[in-house]
Amino acid sequence: MTRPADGRLTNVPIAPDQYGSTSAYDLLIAAARGHVPFDHRLLHRLLDNPAETLAGIVRFSKEDRSKDRVDVSVDLMRIFAVQPTPEAVPFLMEEFRRYPEEVPDEMTEVLARIGAGALDGLLELWEDGVAMEEVAFHLATLGVRGQRIVDVIEEVRKDNKEEASYLQQIYDEYAGQQPEPYDIYAEYPETDIPDLDLLPGIEREQFLDSDCAEHRRIALDHLIGQDLSPALVNRVLRVAQSDPDTEARGLAWEALRDSTDQEKIRDSMIARIDNPNTPALERAGLCIGLAYNLDDEMVRPHLDSAYNDPATRAKAVEAMARSFDRGFAPMMVKHLEDPDPDIAQAALWGVGYLRVSSEAPKLEKMFEDPDRRTEALYCYALAAPAEDSKLGLKQLEQRMEKLANGLAEEEKELIHHAFDLRFELAGKRTSFSGGHSHGEPQPAQAVKVGRNDPCPCGSGKKYKKCCGN
Repeated sequence: MTRPADGRLTNVPIAPDQYGSTSAYDLLIAAARGHVPFDHRLLHRLLDNPAETLAGIVRFSKEDRSKDRVDVSVDLMRIFAVQPTPEAVPFLMEEFRRYPEEVPDEMTEVLARIGAGALDGLLELWEDGVAMEEVAFHLATLGVRGQRIVDVIEEVRKDNKEEASYLQQIYDEYAGQQPEPYDIYAEYPETDIPDLDLLPGIEREQFLDSDCAEHRRIALDHLIGQDLSPALVNRVLRVAQSDPDTEARGLAWEALRDSTDQEKIRDSMIARIDNPNTPALERAGLCIGLAYNLDDEMVRPHLDSAYNDPATRAKAVEAMARSFDRGFAPMMVKHLEDPDPDIAQAALWGVGYLRVSSEAPKLEKMFEDPDRRTEALYCYALAAPAEDSKLGLKQLEQRMEKLANGLAEEEKELIHHAFDLRFELAGKRTSFSGGHSHGEPQPAQAVKVGRNDPCPCGSGKKYKKCCGN
């Protein structure tokens, strides 16, 4: 890894297998720049050997972080809750000053573990009149007995006896009490990926050029559903044809899905899918890449093979959903409630894209599931029975609002984008989302939307990073 003059890692992605040879300070810099995600792998490196890492964590916390792409202040609080040290107090007090009305719960966790070491800092905030309500609460929960804390409670009592009584109660409850160990790992996934939408193009390209197969997969997955420049199409094609990692090749073929109108791309994909030496996982990626060509006699047998293999069935169902071929509707019905969540997810989108109206009642039940509500609303707006007219869809929106116990403004916007897609699928002009002219009506097969496409809500993000999150 190369470094600039100040010694910091900047545009060089750090692979998980390099964490052990990278300082805690540099890893936090990379996390704040959006290059490294907080997951169990990173946390183990930061926490397993405090004698080696704590000084770097403290150093990072003391610097001005206002220009960071990713605000990791809450992550730092959690880290200091695991490794409490009075050296973290300046950072914590600065957080009080920075967000006096939005102090996170993690502040309570970390201060309770630092205990007496945080007393002077909190009292200074009190004297300065900073976040006084929050400061009084955290003094009471500090687990420390002392006249200065009692004096603060009595000062509160002058204006608010009820609040002072509450503070007195928790002061008595917490005094001398040892907090339980803090389980930081419950807050994070075992593995995660960086959000490449945060990075400028040149830094995203570093992931595509990385020697780490995981980084290349992340970069390729990010490209799926995007408009690729001719140069990038050729670059992705080279990856698809020669990358040593099977999954990366499959993702590269998926990223070329919207380039299959180019004869050389389509021919390359058909030749690869029909090659008996092509691994099953790569062939499944090719099925998605060839989603608009699934009726080709050279492609369909391989789609069937991918579907019949439990390891690749989810990708096969996704290819069917992305095809916009309503002949695959029975497969969406079959798998909408599949025990495999990836297959069920692909089938849900298929119900929407293929407008499988018979399954609309099942989608209604998902409105109450916070993890599936957004995508269920979108797919329901596509699939539910209604006349494809402005009046008919307005009536559908009113019905959805009742079924969903109200709709937030962003949910209404998402639904309007789904209605516009309905118009496009019906060969009509769009008229709901506003601020966007679709020009001439498009045939159904020209509509290209998928889980990695730009989100239909118009945010500019990929769907899975926005409304599908």
